[in-house]
Parts: sequence; C-alpha cells; structure tokens
Amino acid sequence: MAPPGNHHMSGLVGTVSTTECIYIAEGVQQLYLSLKACKALRLVHHTFPRPLSPTSVCAVEPSDTPQDPRHPESPPHELVEENVDRLEKWFLEHFGCTVFAMGRTPLPEMSGPPHHVHLRPDIRPHAVHVPASVPLHFFDEVR
Repeated sequence: MAPPGNHHMSGLVGTVSTTECIYIAEGVQQLYLSLKACKALRLVHHTFPRPLSPTSVCAVEPSDTPQDPRHPESPPHELVEENVDRLEKWFLEHFGCTVFAMGRTPLPEMSGPPHHVHLRPDIRPHAVHVPASVPLHFFDEVR
C-alpha cells in the first residue's frame, strides 16, 4: 500500500516539541510514532530499548522455601526386598521436604469433566516405544 502523501508536522508534549515527517496511508486509523519521534518528545529515554543503567542487586535475603536435595550417588541400603521399609523411610526423609510438602499451598484443582480420548470402536490402544522412521502421513508415499 503506497502512502497517498506525507507532511511535516510539529508535535508538542508538555514543553518538548519536535518536527517529524508524517505519512498518510489509506486504511490506517491510528497514529504511529517512530522511535526517533518518541525519543525527541522524551516519551522513551535516549538509550531505549537498552536500560538506563546496569542492573544491580542491593540485597539478597535467604529464602524460606526448601532447597532441592542433592541426588545421591547410590541408595543408602542394598536394593533388595528385605530393605523396602528402610529405603522407604530414607526416601521420605531425604526427599520429603520437596516432593511431599503438604504444609505448602496445594495445587489448584482442575474443574470440569474428565478428559475423554476419542477412539474408533474397532481400534485397540497399544504402546509404541520406538519413534516411527517415517511419519505416518508419508507412509503410503514412501512404500
């Protein structure tokens, strides 16, 4: 769309003024200001979009949320049937503050009916553990 014309126009915001070239185009209902015009009218700072000064941290306060426990190199007990109770106790003590934190705010419950997976009546679902070498929608063309 070629602009039907352009004009030089002076703009004033408070005590700041600038003269810019404006373009008139068919179908455009809003006024768009260039970055140069916005800087001249001091609508944005002169280094925009970069920040005025580097960000600095004034203080860091320790968080009261539990930190994730380090992943152990190996379980503290041998992985046999006899040690299930001891392993369960160790697991709950070691990971309990992050995984099973019941004292924290619970996750919001979802509302609405349960999701239904629509399957054709003659299809039986099955697990696929290896990705297809050819995408299904290209299968007939590749054959």
